[in-house]
Amino acid sequence: HLVETSQNLIWSLDTEGRLTFINQGAKYIYGYEPSEMIGFCLKDFIFQEEVEKIRLTTKNIVETPIFDQNHCSSFQWESIHKRKDGIPLYLNFNAITLKDKFESFQGVIGTAINITERKKTEAIKIKLITSLKESEQTFRSLYEATSDAVILYYEQGIYDCNSAALAMFGLSSKE
Repeated sequence: HLVETSQNLIWSLDTEGRLTFINQGAKYIYGYEPSEMIGFCLKDFIFQEEVEKIRLTTKNIVETPIFDQNHCSSFQWESIHKRKDGIPLYLNFNAITLKDKFESFQGVIGTAINITERKKTEAIKIKLITSLKESEQTFRSLYEATSDAVILYYEQGIYDCNSAALAMFGLSSKE
């Protein structure tokens, strides 16, 4: 019951990258019923640019770098997927390879969580930091270029002053 009640994806792929199992999290994340996704390749739910970026093959999943079963048995990656309504979403995948008793590759199983809100928050944070840096640069340019004396104070005294303030007090450096 835990698998079916999880809002995270729990899935399995065969050797050709086709979904052989996906839980009810598919409905929450993708907007599809799980039965609508079974038999489709994972790449069918990823934006084409992402498919090319992660080099997700269609013929044989073992040729896909993220599923290189000769070098690693577990994998983690992020990619941009598309919901049934076309809206993009970011997913973070964790997967392990499936092998038979002879160590032959049988497929991949794993989980995925929706990190779209985190990605949006990170993008906003980057924009805010960039904007703050630009504002600081503008302030610093005006601060240094003005012919008016500007002195910045804080609780313990003078924090900084511009070159006009130095000239006003006959100082050559910020001592």
